[in-house]
Amino acid sequence: MLHRVLELPSSVLADTGSVSTDDSSDEKPSMSLRLLLVEDVRVNIIVATTMLRSLGHEVDIAENGLIALEKLRQNDYDLVFMDCQMPELDGYQCTLQLRDPNSGVRNPKIPIIAMTAHAMVGDREKCLQSGMDDYITKPIDHEQIVAAISHWFGRQSEFQHMKHQGTQFPAS
Repeated sequence: MLHRVLELPSSVLADTGSVSTDDSSDEKPSMSLRLLLVEDVRVNIIVATTMLRSLGHEVDIAENGLIALEKLRQNDYDLVFMDCQMPELDGYQCTLQLRDPNSGVRNPKIPIIAMTAHAMVGDREKCLQSGMDDYITKPIDHEQIVAAISHWFGRQSEFQHMKHQGTQFPAS
């Protein structure tokens, strides 16, 4: 299965930075959020976007911090999932810049959730010190994503409903 994902043509990523997925059969939440995924690794983009869209959310993609800042200046988002290690401008510096009220972003107080492979002592604190609001580790899983969104948007009842309906989540 992973081999098939890696062979996806570049047309999978549309001009808007969206990944095409067909999740019409999935149960959608009552509230759809507009999310910005800031990530540079193609496989992570596909996995995260598929998970977020399966929950009924609209997802835009920025492949580095510079692109993220531009998208945040031009568009309104409800939440940002931010990778920490990226080329051009990493997640830490991007967050520091967008938190500046003079940065030109539409909402410098937007919730930012770090998504990082770094799970060592002090990494969470480094994310929080840069201005990020929350932290999840890679590889990401469905349960982490749902719990993070639930925390920031009061959607814990949806998470419980999904578990009650027998939705299978990968082991953390």
